[in-house]
Amino acid sequence: MNRPAIDLQSTSVVPIRCSAKMPSESIFSYVRDADRLRALIQTQLLDSPPEEGFDRFTRLASRMLRCRVSLISLVDSQSQFFKSQVGLHFPWCEMGGTPLDHSMCATVVETRDVLMIEDAREDPSWQNHLAVRNIGVVSYLGFPLHSPDGRHILGSFCVIDSGPRKWSEIDLEVMNDLTHTVEEKIRLRAEIEKSTQIAIRLNETNTKIREFTEHSRLIMATVAHEIRTAATSLSGHAEIAVSSMDPNERDASIQAIRRNTEHLVHLVNDNLESAKIESGQIRFESIVFDAVKFSKEIVESLAPNVCSKPVRLIFETTEDTIAKFVSADPTRIRQILLNLMANAIKFTEFGTVTLRLDTEVRELSPDHPTPSETCILCWQVIDTGAGMTPEQVDSLFRPYVQADATIHRRFGGSGMGLFISKELAEAMGGTIEVRSEPGAGTTFTVRLPVEIPTSSELADRQPESAMPEKLEGNPRVLVVEDNPDIRQIQNFLLKRAGCDPVHASDGSEAVEIVSSSNVPFDLILMDVFMPVMDGRQATKAIRELGYRGPMISLTASFEDEELQRMQEAGCDAHMRKPMDLKDFIRKARALMKPQDGSSAIVRFESGVSIE
Repeated sequence: MNRPAIDLQSTSVVPIRCSAKMPSESIFSYVRDADRLRALIQTQLLDSPPEEGFDRFTRLASRMLRCRVSLISLVDSQSQFFKSQVGLHFPWCEMGGTPLDHSMCATVVETRDVLMIEDAREDPSWQNHLAVRNIGVVSYLGFPLHSPDGRHILGSFCVIDSGPRKWSEIDLEVMNDLTHTVEEKIRLRAEIEKSTQIAIRLNETNTKIREFTEHSRLIMATVAHEIRTAATSLSGHAEIAVSSMDPNERDASIQAIRRNTEHLVHLVNDNLESAKIESGQIRFESIVFDAVKFSKEIVESLAPNVCSKPVRLIFETTEDTIAKFVSADPTRIRQILLNLMANAIKFTEFGTVTLRLDTEVRELSPDHPTPSETCILCWQVIDTGAGMTPEQVDSLFRPYVQADATIHRRFGGSGMGLFISKELAEAMGGTIEVRSEPGAGTTFTVRLPVEIPTSSELADRQPESAMPEKLEGNPRVLVVEDNPDIRQIQNFLLKRAGCDPVHASDGSEAVEIVSSSNVPFDLILMDVFMPVMDGRQATKAIRELGYRGPMISLTASFEDEELQRMQEAGCDAHMRKPMDLKDFIRKARALMKPQDGSSAIVRFESGVSIE
């Protein structure tokens, strides 16, 4: 900051002498300037405690100029604050400042120049000023204090006496030099404060990085352990299944292979789902379902889990208060409730595990307002297990963390279930709460907003009992998949679904089959990532050939952008690997369903589509 030196012969800085007119408080426009006040606040000096570094300057000014009072005054819009003061008499010495009508320093700020008063009692402009009448100011010499960037005046560094004083050129030079030093002190203080804040933020960032690194290490160690364990089991049991002559031993190994495969799939899906939730990419369906029947079926599906111990499963509801049908994402809700119920069963050695369904009429959160056509369903999972300590409850919803270090050794699991359940519930606009005490069991409460379906939505709903396990008419399905093992699995599943599958090992082969086949395809299942020609290119090429039948992309990817590109290329729906047979039947039936009573089959011959 470059500040002009005081020179009595210079016209660039003209001291305001006692004959100068005092600005009216009502026209303190610069004093109340928003930018100036912002700069003042940014120094963090207002209302701060005394500092020896500033007190040293006021004592020095008082001694060198032989004045009773010296002040470092910071002026805001309503008052002046004494950052440092020496020599004020009671009660001003204990007040820490004065209103603006008692402040000569406010004039220094408003004029942005030096104020020099030799005898205020003899000047009509100052003799009635409250600083003169109440504080006893007679002579005053004040210099403006600049902000660290030099753009604004923060206040004044002044000396005051109770008698008349002719200020000499040396007095001005001394105060000018001292003021420069005080300004440098303010600048250094601001730099130190800025550096301190940067250091604090860096420390916080480093702490977060360390926590993230440790968390990532824990995740990698947990995932690696789970994969190694499952892979070891798969390899060993595959060897037994191939080489053993004992049918019972082979069957047991096949079941073990199935269990470990499912565990690996769950592990991968949990990680992908967690990433989708955190990135905001997850999408929810809106499907009409019977909430009471849906909840009963969840309890019934878990009956095999309690057959080996004295635990009863109970379903409770006040059925008359719950709408017969609601619209939400039953797949995600089932995932949440199955996680909570399975967890409760796992840690309940005897007694009961209860699923209770009720309804509430209230808003959940400001982020997810509840409109009039929705209600809030409340599920409670109540167990009579051992309960948990507050410390265990605090760690429940953290990924790859289990409430007790012995849990994994006793029961297995990755510790992701409750974390994903909570993330899903919150993404749907709901909440999960837990209440538990050691020896008193645990209660999880899930609140989720659901819509009340319209009459037209109810009319379109197909009863679940009317959904056959196979597709009608033995539809011919082209399966485009480069992995031979997955092709074998898909061939088996599609035949179970009543389909007649035809296979292509890449996109180029699929285009060739479609263009040369005289037999129509009712549906095409298209992998996304393949050599030679990928799924997007193949889909676009097949559409350009004139094929207008339904196409479903099938991928292990979880990126919504990839699915969007497949849709733009011509796919009608998407499925994720591993293929779920029920999901395939539901989507295939919907896509092949006639919309106007005509045949849903689109035939293709000789490069021309005919109906």
